[in-house]
Amino acid sequence: MARRKQLVAEVGRLRGEGSSSTFADNAMQLLTRWWASTGWNAREELLKAADWLIRVERQSRQAGSAS
Repeated sequence: MARRKQLVAEVGRLRGEGSSSTFADNAMQLLTRWWASTGWNAREELLKAADWLIRVERQSRQAGSAS
C-alpha cells in the first residue's frame, strides 16, 4: 500500500508540473479505478505497470526539455 501511495503522489506531482499526459492519466487509472476490483497478485502487476508509465512520462518530459 505504501508503494501505491508513492505512485499516486508522483502522478499528482507530474500533473501539477504541466499539461496532463496520457501516461500519467493511465497510471492514475491503474492505481484508482482498477485497483479496487483486483486481487493482491494483480495489484502487484498494476503497481509495476503504473511505475513504468510514470518512468516513461518522466523520460518524455526530460527529452522534451532537452530539445
